[in-house]
Amino acid sequence: MEPESPAEEMLLAALAEGKPCEVGKERPEKATQTNTIRAAFLRHLLIDPKARGDVQLQGAWIEGEVDLSFATVRPFLLENCCIPDGIYGPGATCTTLALPGTHTGPLTLDGATIAGGVFLRNGFRAQGEVRLLGARIGGQLDCSGGAFHNQKEYALNGDGMRVEGNVFLCDTRNNKGEVLSHFTAEGEVNLAGAQIGGQLDCSGGMFCNPGKRALTLQGVRVEQSFMLRGADIQGTLNLDAAHVRDMCDAPDSWPTNISLDGFTYDRIVGGAPTDAKTRLEWLGRQPPKHHTTDLRPQPWRQLIAVLRTMGHDEAAREVGIDLRRRQWDALLTAWWNKGAYISYPLAFLARWGWWAPMCNYGMEPVRLVAIMILAWFVGGSFYADAPWLDDDACWPFVYSLELMLPVLSLGQAGRACVPEGLEWEALTWLQTIFGWAGALTLTAIATRLVRRD
Repeated sequence: MEPESPAEEMLLAALAEGKPCEVGKERPEKATQTNTIRAAFLRHLLIDPKARGDVQLQGAWIEGEVDLSFATVRPFLLENCCIPDGIYGPGATCTTLALPGTHTGPLTLDGATIAGGVFLRNGFRAQGEVRLLGARIGGQLDCSGGAFHNQKEYALNGDGMRVEGNVFLCDTRNNKGEVLSHFTAEGEVNLAGAQIGGQLDCSGGMFCNPGKRALTLQGVRVEQSFMLRGADIQGTLNLDAAHVRDMCDAPDSWPTNISLDGFTYDRIVGGAPTDAKTRLEWLGRQPPKHHTTDLRPQPWRQLIAVLRTMGHDEAAREVGIDLRRRQWDALLTAWWNKGAYISYPLAFLARWGWWAPMCNYGMEPVRLVAIMILAWFVGGSFYADAPWLDDDACWPFVYSLELMLPVLSLGQAGRACVPEGLEWEALTWLQTIFGWAGALTLTAIATRLVRRD
């Protein structure tokens, strides 16, 4: 294909010499005779097996849609270019794709295989959906400092893609940590089911899709760290069934709505909060029904397990108490809504008369042991003044202990050691029932019939 403009002649000459082609230093605002390159001409150079070297182009206006569908494409760098009609390359095979600073229309790379990296960074801007459905990227996906605009639809859609390296959806910073360009997405960023061999960094990014999903990571697998610090998420963060090795987040990045059902992680790192108060606030941002009527306990149990592994036993205990409290709330609400007016008051009494005050929902068995010791001592003190039938054979404190330990015989019940009087008989029955209830509760906790995680 013959060149038809000065820019096309420059590109053809630069490619022959193996040099970059600089049509302009800045990104063009409009098409002119000197900066325009036809999409068909660019495509010809990208897929022509006779052409030599990589295509490196700066400051050009690409006229028309660049169609690379199912083609084998040489590595190319389009820097500070303008491609209003976008790039269409489903099923394409390429070594490297780099569009730093380029403004483009929709970018479609469904099922593409890219041996190296994909670089949509440093001022890159897409007007329309960027699609990477099922794409295979051998290097990294670097969108740091990029802008993706497709309001109320998918801004960046990487459903089911596989990236061997890192994925950056974050701000671009210099060596001093100063922000050079912000990552912004207007519309949903969807990485559902993606496999990421490195880390996923969303630090400082803005994900804007109010009232809908802003950042969807459902079922994603991140082999290294998931970083979420300084981000602005306007919409829902969906982490259902996702797994990351290390979680490094901060409360300033938590949106109002977070979905955590099935989300697993091995550690909380990088100074991310591990105190119970902050993490319970995090759990409380799930959909209201997920921590009330339709309680999903997995996020609590996952957090408890990680906190215990990291040595934060007290924080894990507080999270466990919160889970037990919510489970009782859900149970009582469900029975009330079903009209179980007999079961409801019994459960209400069991909760507030036993589980909550005696052992803090099974999370503090030592409290119950202390209360039982106190009950034994108080009972023994009362029995010291009881009218025994045989004072020599009856020992008040031993008798009190035998009543409270249902499987233990200390020789008191077989003797004439039953105090006379209705009030004493009522006291012995009360102490016996309390002892049985306490022993059964402690046995259930010890044998994990009552879960503590």
